[in-house]
Amino acid sequence: MPQALSEDSVYSSAWDVELKKMSEQSRLLKRMNLDAPIRVNLSAAERKYLLEQIKPKINPNETQSNIGLTSCKQNGCFFFVPPQDLPSETIQSAQLVIKSGTHLNEPRRVDIYEITPSGTYEELARNVVAPMNQNDISIDITSATRQWMSSNGRQRRTLQIYVDGRSMDAYAAEVEVIQKNDENSPPPALKAGCTYNSNCCLQYFYLNFTEIGWDNWILSPEGYQANLCTGKCRLRLPSWWNTEINPKRSVCAPIKFKPLTIIYLAGPNDIRQKTIHGMQAVECGCD
Repeated sequence: MPQALSEDSVYSSAWDVELKKMSEQSRLLKRMNLDAPIRVNLSAAERKYLLEQIKPKINPNETQSNIGLTSCKQNGCFFFVPPQDLPSETIQSAQLVIKSGTHLNEPRRVDIYEITPSGTYEELARNVVAPMNQNDISIDITSATRQWMSSNGRQRRTLQIYVDGRSMDAYAAEVEVIQKNDENSPPPALKAGCTYNSNCCLQYFYLNFTEIGWDNWILSPEGYQANLCTGKCRLRLPSWWNTEINPKRSVCAPIKFKPLTIIYLAGPNDIRQKTIHGMQAVECGCD
């Protein structure tokens, strides 16, 4: 059951709740690469029928997620930030999908490197032949992705893509991950909600898709426990700290997340399932 806001909630007014709703709506649309909610006229009976039709086609043991990469502002260069809620041991496969700015009218040779913080180039894929008559190129990077997800800190990675020895003209890229669901793994336990004037803590917040009018295109779930982090963070100063210098205060922020899997209508006859990482905060800490 969704957690209701208690009377001693940190929210000071209904306006604060509305602001959080708008923030979550904007964040979800951005993670889905949508500018606005999808407009589909769907009755409750039609929604129920579609769910019954699609459920047998969904593999409960697997989840597919697409993790977008950020451009480095130069041809063929992208940043990849490993999500915190994707365990390396659950990854079955990972494909780097490169969206080319030009149509490939003949087979091309693709090379992919990771640029390390020291500036060296480590080979991820070499001499991969991209088929002709395609705009998108898919390269298997399962081994590298597992390594990135298991490394400490999960720091940002820089990838450089070459086609026939030249930096590729690519306008977007993403990592498409097939993840094995562990049915024996219990969901993360949520700690108690916040009270007024408390230290950094997790505040329950449930976004109901029906309340915001999104239930006509999001088939499942009915909503999700978005949550947020709020409260005070203590200043930790070393003994030699100059008291005349104003210290930078830590910020209470999410440190652990749980992904959100949704089934939605991308069009009148286009039903999709998508897993979005970093959507549900389950633990907070002082940054």
